[in-house]
Amino acid sequence: MAPNKAILTEETAAQMLDNIFRICKKTPNTVPLSTLRQYSNYRKERFALQRTVIVVILTLFALLPLLFIAGDFTVTLEHTQGTQNPRYHIQSASILPVRQLSVQINGISQPVYEGENGAYNIQPNQNGQMEISLTLINQQKTVKTLQVSGVDYQRPQLTEHRTAGHYRILYFEDAASGINGAGISVTDKAGQSINHQFDTDNNRLIIPITEETLYIVVPDQCGNALEFYLTAQ
Repeated sequence: MAPNKAILTEETAAQMLDNIFRICKKTPNTVPLSTLRQYSNYRKERFALQRTVIVVILTLFALLPLLFIAGDFTVTLEHTQGTQNPRYHIQSASILPVRQLSVQINGISQPVYEGENGAYNIQPNQNGQMEISLTLINQQKTVKTLQVSGVDYQRPQLTEHRTAGHYRILYFEDAASGINGAGISVTDKAGQSINHQFDTDNNRLIIPITEETLYIVVPDQCGNALEFYLTAQ
């Protein structure tokens, strides 16, 4: 069992202090012990406050260079050919968090899809000059520009229709990605395929004249398709 600790009262402590001064033949203490204790506590509190202020100042000095760190990022083109429109992947290379990422093409804002770990995806809806602006949490801003091409969300257009002998000739136009001749389909009401030819040099579809209404699908290289019915003459 631990012994009880005796509590030294302020009166007893003052008496002991007077006895010590008398034994040492020194002038007795004229400042009340309570005042000395309060002053000691004040010094401790003041020292703790000063130490806290110094720690805060040193921390701010250590973090000061972060205010001038400029952002950086990489832009990667994910799709360059095939039946998909181009899509860009943006990856932040900064140690600081990204506050905002904005993208414009020809001055028109584009949707930005945020991923994980500073990653973003952009699928442009038009061709032209793309400007990417990245702003970090420290307000430092980095801007990069690049040229976007290969974007095609428009269907092919039927520009001319005429007959020649026993055939009907249809002319198409798709200035962006071009007509996908191998993907053209021509079927009758029963869904049976009708023989046809596609002239890739002139973008013309040649179909034998029939008495039936035909269902025609003309896709381009990006998957946009023109669908229509061609009635019998």
